[in-house]
Amino acid sequence: MKKSKKPVLQIFSFAILLALTIASYLLPDSVKKVLELGYSSFTIGSYQLTLLQIVQTILMIVLLFWAVGLFIGLVERYLNTRSSFRASTRLLIIRFLQITLYFVSFLIIFSNLGIDLTALAIFSGTIGIGLGFGLQKIASNFISGIILSSEDAIKEGDLLELNDGTRGYVKKIKPRHILLEGLDQKEMIVPNEEFINNRVTNWTMSNNTARVDIPFGVAYGSDLKLVLQLVTDMAINHKDSSKDKSPVCYVSEFADSSINFILFFWVKDINEGIFRVKSELLLSIWQIFEEQGIKIPFPQRDIHMHQD
Repeated sequence: MKKSKKPVLQIFSFAILLALTIASYLLPDSVKKVLELGYSSFTIGSYQLTLLQIVQTILMIVLLFWAVGLFIGLVERYLNTRSSFRASTRLLIIRFLQITLYFVSFLIIFSNLGIDLTALAIFSGTIGIGLGFGLQKIASNFISGIILSSEDAIKEGDLLELNDGTRGYVKKIKPRHILLEGLDQKEMIVPNEEFINNRVTNWTMSNNTARVDIPFGVAYGSDLKLVLQLVTDMAINHKDSSKDKSPVCYVSEFADSSINFILFFWVKDINEGIFRVKSELLLSIWQIFEEQGIKIPFPQRDIHMHQD
């Protein structure tokens, strides 16, 4: 019952306030003259405000701000019911509406007070030029946030790798920055413009599959076909192997002390951890080679000494 009465009470209160505001502009001329007498006026700089103007302005401020708040609340509830809008997109829409509607409200209030909006525009333009240089980064990050939201290239939960090699999961997308949680559990606040101006790798943009490259070597004289078969079979049977892409192993180089191979292994879910999977594969390779008597060489040099 309390929840059902609250909206009704708000509507009733808003209607009363609206009626009072309208009534303040429809007062009889005799009442207006009394409220506009010299003893009921105030001078602020070059502007003279009457008691009637002050009352009307107070009513208008409350009415406009209340109306904006109600409208923003309705829009926010509507956006929350639409699954097609991401949280960051909803937040940007709400912030844009708030800035626009409150700005228009202030213009209406200044006009009601008789303040020359032309002079205000010149003043705000001068201030804007001064603040423009200081707020350039803030504006750049805000616009970058709008671009990121419209492109839908980054979303919460994605694993990103920044230009400097830093990796982290997206925890929150804000209008001016993105909050990343690194693999070491540290949280990083990264400005949005970093994702526009620099190269960023999204490991989970369209899928969670990732490739792990594992180089290894065997001694000269080893059965190379057997090595390829053993390593490939082991990788295919690994529990984290992707079903869409099978592992492949190649001979990559005839080095000084070894014949080198490289194993390309696709992890089915990068969120399960690349380092763990790589460690397990290396241990399995070591174990297989131990069982089959395949040697993993290490660099060595032969020194020949000649006596005169």
